[in-house]
Amino acid sequence: MKRYLFMIVMFSALLCFAQDNQSSDLLNAFEEAMYPDNFFQKVIIETWEKNTLRQELEIDSYYKNGMGTLMTIESDGRSKGIRFLEKDDNLWMYNPKTATRKPVRLSPRDSFQGSLFSNNDIGDSRYSDDYESKLVGHGNINHPDLGTIDCYEIEAKAKSKDSTYDTIKLWGQTGTNLPIRIQYFTKSGLLFKELEFFEFKTLAGRKRASRLVMNSKETEGSRSVVKILEMEEKNDIPDSYFTEAYLKK
Repeated sequence: MKRYLFMIVMFSALLCFAQDNQSSDLLNAFEEAMYPDNFFQKVIIETWEKNTLRQELEIDSYYKNGMGTLMTIESDGRSKGIRFLEKDDNLWMYNPKTATRKPVRLSPRDSFQGSLFSNNDIGDSRYSDDYESKLVGHGNINHPDLGTIDCYEIEAKAKSKDSTYDTIKLWGQTGTNLPIRIQYFTKSGLLFKELEFFEFKTLAGRKRASRLVMNSKETEGSRSVVKILEMEEKNDIPDSYFTEAYLKK
């Protein structure tokens, strides 16, 4: 009897281990379908409040795996020329128009330039390093661009209290791993915003979403929209781009 119980316990442990590995693999594949390892992209971020467009920013960014993200606001206006550097889980902002001439450290949880995206969402949208994932299940989702599709659902829990979110739920298309939806929850379990992916086209060598919409679940009619104008895989980005010296260049 004891041996039988031992075998059941061992089987359960191995099953949990296999499921954890599967969820980790799916989360990595989900992230790869969002962005390549090293790339340049040009985007427009629109911020809407009560269905009224309040702000539009054009941003160029360079991302290099293991190094960080460098972003520059290119749109005309008072924000033009502001740069951001995400590196080692820190986000720095440099405004060449200020008198201090020193980068300012930003909280990853705070809003990025008044949008519904957090600083961390824009600087580093990869979750596999900071969250423990679990495969929850599968189900059909009706998508306006893709029709009725089978999707897997992953629940990701923060490894640290310093993580931007406590819990994230992600839906990816089975087989292609195309990102379909991400939901963000507070520590109390409240869903407060949701990111959806639309207008899939070839970007950086594979099919990816070119329009991302973050909707507030707290304020009706409030949303932020990312429109990817171009994305190019670049494996020759200099390491010097991800330094304070270059940030202030």
